[in-house]
This record gives sequence, C-alpha cells and structure tokens, in this order.
Amino acid sequence: MHSHRRTPKPVILLTLVLAVTALVAGCARSTDDSTAGGRIPAFTIGTTTVVQSLDPALAYNKVLSTPMFQGLLALDDSNGIEPLLAESYSQPQPNVYEFVLRRDVKFWNGNTMTSADVVASLNYYADPATGKGVASQYAGVADIAATDDHTVTITLERPDVSFLQTLAWAGTIFEKEHYEQNASTFGAPGTLLQATGPFRVISFDPNTGIEFAASQNYWGGPVDIDTLSVKYFKNDTSAALAFRTGEIDVAFPTEADAFAPARGRSCAVHRPTRWVCSEST
Repeated sequence: MHSHRRTPKPVILLTLVLAVTALVAGCARSTDDSTAGGRIPAFTIGTTTVVQSLDPALAYNKVLSTPMFQGLLALDDSNGIEPLLAESYSQPQPNVYEFVLRRDVKFWNGNTMTSADVVASLNYYADPATGKGVASQYAGVADIAATDDHTVTITLERPDVSFLQTLAWAGTIFEKEHYEQNASTFGAPGTLLQATGPFRVISFDPNTGIEFAASQNYWGGPVDIDTLSVKYFKNDTSAALAFRTGEIDVAFPTEADAFAPARGRSCAVHRPTRWVCSEST
C-alpha cells in the first residue's frame, strides 16, 4: 500500500498562471514596491474567455475557476500530485484510492466540508447528465463511497495511472446541501454555488465578468487580496486599451502584439502573499 501525506501549501493555481504569463508576455501593470509583503486591496484580470455558468463541470478556464475551486488533490510546482482538501491519500489496491479529508475545510458560508460533500461532488462529475464533458474522465469509476465523515474511497474498474490527474484538474468539491436546494440553476447568476477556494463569488454576470472577495472562512488562512475582479473583453485590442489605462492589472492575450507598447516592469501576484516582479524589454 502506498500512502501520501503532506501538509499542503494553500496553492492558488491562478497566481502561478499570473506569474508565468505576466512575466513572459509583459502583461502586468507596473506596481509600486510598497505593496510587497502587504495587503493588496484589489486586483483585476482581463480576459477574452467568457463563461456562461459557474458550474464546475463547465468552467474549464483555470484563470476563472481557480480563485474559487479546489479539489482533493492539486498539482505542485513540478506538476506532481499533492493533497489539498485531502489531508492524505493511499492506494490499498491498484484500483482503489482512499482519501482522508482535512477537518478544517469550510465552504464560503462557514459550513464544514465532509465526505458527503465529496461523494456528491464526484458523483456529479461521473454522471453524464450532470458532468457534461468531464464525465468521460470518470468513465472508469466503479464506486465512490464515504467510509466515514472524513474518509472517501474511490474504486476504479481497473487501475488507471491518470485518475489522480483527473481529480486534480476536474474534481472541484462543492457543498452538497446548496446544490440539492438549487439543482436546476446550479452555477447560474443569482444561484452561484458554495465552494472552498480563497475567493468567494460576490456576483457573476455572463456578459461582463465575475466579482470575488477574500473568503473569511478560507482554511488556508488570511487571503492577502481583498477583492478580485475578472472582466470580459471582446478582443485583445480592447483588453490592451484597458491595460494601458489601468483598468486591469493583468491580461491573457491570444496575440501579445496588442500589448507590445506596454513594456516596463512586470509584476504578478504569487501564492498570493507577495508580488513577483521582473524587468521586461
């Protein structure tokens, strides 16, 4: 039996994406060094990718989803697997995984995450009727069961070395009770969802973007960015204009040429407790 236990760093994949993309493409607005090590009142992301629902089975864009979504497992800095909402996991048989859940994880509303939430979430993805495109990644799952309030066992039909990657990329845990009360409008504006990430959703408009605030119930500790905004743009040109005028802090262009004149000192938020900066030319 292989056992994996690690005290996870509350890694927010968004921040890694910001750091890498902004520093390579030179797309982060210059920021005064005085913000380093202190709180960041607001941070705004510009994107041309639009999502129509916050249903995690549909929200594939990591820039939009990782502020709010977390799974049992995550990818570490070397793209290896590490526990996240799971405190540890083991593989008692080649086709069986057992996950011991962290006991300090709360949803944005303050309710504690239990194995019932995990089972409901993963079964949601495994069901083609609700899991949509994600369901194909769970096709080899034979059973997902709660052993007790803090332990979940997943049995596969046959060994699959890629399944842990599936849990890391497409295994968001959401609150069962909230889903059952709002199943027909799950993830829609006005209904939203309850998740475990560092940022809770304040508002969502499929036409304009998403507004987040730091979750006061985040299990990873205080979040140093008070508010996070994602703003939609029709094209890279309009996003570049917003970047130059200071409306957005970072962008993810399809073509970086629109941002070429905006060169200088690039800064991005990392993990998100500090600024990471470099000089671009």
